[in-house]
Amino acid sequence: MRSFLFGSIRRSLIVLVLLAVLPSLAILLWTGRELRSRVVQDAENYALRQVQAMAAHHERVVENARLMLMALARSSEVRNLDANACQTLLSEILVRNTAYVSLVLTDTDGHILAAAPSGLSMEFQTTGFFGAALRAGTFTVGDYILHKSERRVVVHFAQPVFNVGAQPVGMLVADFDLNYFGRLFADTRLPEQSVFTLTDAKGMRLTRFPETEKYTWVPDLPQMVERMSGQDEEGTFLEVGVDGTRRLYGFKRLHFQGASFPYLMI
Repeated sequence: MRSFLFGSIRRSLIVLVLLAVLPSLAILLWTGRELRSRVVQDAENYALRQVQAMAAHHERVVENARLMLMALARSSEVRNLDANACQTLLSEILVRNTAYVSLVLTDTDGHILAAAPSGLSMEFQTTGFFGAALRAGTFTVGDYILHKSERRVVVHFAQPVFNVGAQPVGMLVADFDLNYFGRLFADTRLPEQSVFTLTDAKGMRLTRFPETEKYTWVPDLPQMVERMSGQDEEGTFLEVGVDGTRRLYGFKRLHFQGASFPYLMI
């Protein structure tokens, strides 16, 4: 009887203790869940702000290129297709703008008239970005390509040149070096093991910082492409990247005049 009584008291005490503790446990669990949710939300917002900032910087690069080429296209040396004067002019500008691989003046058939650095032997097809710029008669952004002579990924900026009679007589083409964003990324205070990637809409990885050469100009992982395959212009997601590290990614689509499809900055 005494054993039964002690057992009953013990059980009652346990129940009373649980009743006293459970609300506190529930509060702790709820607080922990809320804290985790807040931390995740803060991380997502941070990742999105970073990629938005990089995208905005890219847009400023494009705008600066547009203003530079428009100013050049209105100069008398360029309008008159003065090859010698333009050679000097383009060389001086390239020295002051190290983010560019080359600056070129061509005729409307894509044949080079003047170039910096000198000695460039490339010819431009009157299709693609070149033809698009001629047809539109305005500044155009081309697709990213692998610059054969420099072994660097570049993007073409093109601006038609018109004579005093408003007839197209040539084209200015500037090749912008994507390594510029690698330097910008390196100077940004980001969490350890952060990465920056630019891909085309089909998932081709155009550049990645760090370890650019190891991961550049190859298709991105299918799961990464799938995460960004919807209609959203920007967003965040958790995924294991090409280096086997699970990260929180922020992404944003980039749209440019003349580009055949949007790009993804990640």
